[in-house]
Amino acid sequence: MYKSNTPYISFQYKTQDYLNLNLSTNSDEATFRVAVDIFIDRICSRFLDQIHILATDCDRNGFSIMALECLLVETFAQFYDGIDDTVGVSRTKYVDFLTNNLHCFPSRTAAYRFYSDIRCGILHQAQSKPRSALTFNKTTAIDFANSFLMVSVDRFVEEMDAYFHNYCQDLQNPNKVLLRRNFIQKMDYICHR
Repeated sequence: MYKSNTPYISFQYKTQDYLNLNLSTNSDEATFRVAVDIFIDRICSRFLDQIHILATDCDRNGFSIMALECLLVETFAQFYDGIDDTVGVSRTKYVDFLTNNLHCFPSRTAAYRFYSDIRCGILHQAQSKPRSALTFNKTTAIDFANSFLMVSVDRFVEEMDAYFHNYCQDLQNPNKVLLRRNFIQKMDYICHR
């Protein structure tokens, strides 16, 4: 995004704000906190704030919410693994992220179904596929039984919010060197550093 010909990495921060940090795994905690604040502003201002507005009416906005959430799953997977993009490995990285980082998936098979029927269905065909459906107000985010996948949109939003919150907290831990290194790799790619 550009404001007055100045590239912004988020609503409040310019790309240069991040570049000026010269972030590394050896950066002091105050510097790392600023980098995490930039990331939080980026994710919240561009995606989560809109998701939460839409989530006030999940019945009406479920597909729009899930389109944004599906985009975030792939983005979070890239940050978690420290990769620039998922060209050629999208399905594998997506399913790995769902099964390793979200606690709502009962099996890898359910995660594969989510990828194909929800993510690909919504993003490529603007619909969920016949073996799946979106719902809301269920007790769990993912229900997978008899080869049918049911996704409770409001519960999925809660799962993603929890992941985001925990990930940002983990980034504050100087002992999480690999997580920080992967975060820096992705942020550097975004900012062309």
